Amino acid sequence: MKVLFVDLLLKYINPTRNLIPQLFSTMETRFFGPGYVSSDCLSAGLASFIEKNGPFDVVVVSEHIAFSKINNFVNTYQAFRKNYAIEFPKTELRETEKLFEAVKKLNICKVIITLESDYYNFTPGHISVVDNYFDFVIGWGEQFVSPLENNSEGSVDGFVISANDNWYEFSRRAAFKIIPLAHFVSENEFDYTAISNREVDFCVPGAKYVARKEARVKLLLEKCSVVKNRSWLFIKAIRAIGFKPFSWHWFIAHYNKCFRDDIRRSRITYTCGSTLAYPVRKYFEIPALGSVLICKPCNGFEALGFKDGINAVACEPKDLPGAGLCLLKDELRAQKIADAGRQLVATRHTVKIRANQLEKALISALEGRWAGALWRNGNMEALPMSAVQQGIYDKLNK
Repeated sequence: MKVLFVDLLLKYINPTRNLIPQLFSTMETRFFGPGYVSSDCLSAGLASFIEKNGPFDVVVVSEHIAFSKINNFVNTYQAFRKNYAIEFPKTELRETEKLFEAVKKLNICKVIITLESDYYNFTPGHISVVDNYFDFVIGWGEQFVSPLENNSEGSVDGFVISANDNWYEFSRRAAFKIIPLAHFVSENEFDYTAISNREVDFCVPGAKYVARKEARVKLLLEKCSVVKNRSWLFIKAIRAIGFKPFSWHWFIAHYNKCFRDDIRRSRITYTCGSTLAYPVRKYFEIPALGSVLICKPCNGFEALGFKDGINAVACEPKDLPGAGLCLLKDELRAQKIADAGRQLVATRHTVKIRANQLEKALISALEGRWAGALWRNGNMEALPMSAVQQGIYDKLNK
């Protein structure tokens, strides 16, 4: 199987974006787009590239390319300049619409990868693009999103006001075309420092979602030992005077190192997936770094292999101080949970494992046998074809 991947080579603060090319490490893949090829090669066009390097069996397109016509270019351009490190000429950002038009003309299997998308902010226009131009989707399935009505109790995070159920409804209607990859970590994101050798009891990293803010406040009220995260204060300060720190390669590397170091230093790390219960990357990063994961369960928590009291601890933020301190008094149990969490991530949720899962799914899709997948116990399991699908496949392959 020969894969053509069309995207922009961008670096982002969330490591998932930077690891996406590694998802194709087990396949014969050529990359095309700004940053992946020279300006001359890009200018010659996609058809010329395919003529020299093809033929290809499947083309995979990032959401940055696929949604370029829907998204306002001025706003998108400003977002790229503000939030991504870019090492190609900025004028090449304008090539995205032309690239998608070239992709649409290809007579091969088309796949969109949406792992950077906010699944609660898809418009009907975004869904229409996915429906009309792509045979398959690499993105979150129904297990990882839930209807808004399930997330309406108590205080909500501010961005939830603009959320919608468009993707949730699509994931139910078109489960057969979704390859439901979850987040993943790289092999160099693991730490094996014993709980007893860590200097701080608690860490609450990341954006200040309602549950995380409450958790941190409760810990401080109980005078618990908590990592002091000053990064966002620094970021706000330098942004206020016109700098764009997330557009600097060195700053992205520095920020991610500080983020990981905070967790490495901590015996227990708390997280949540916001009011919408996203299965965010922290659910995998925290146990990989050997800290005990205490959290509000996310969508698909058990399906991803997490088991309360075994490899993670489910806990409301108001109960965190009591639950955490109780756990720290039983160091043997805490270490056992930390070890089991790290083992889960190492055996089920690395980029190498995702690459193998993706390759098998794409081969199945190309053979006409992909009918969707479900996650069970941390494994992505392909669904059997229905009788109708099987009949269609058999007719086409007589």
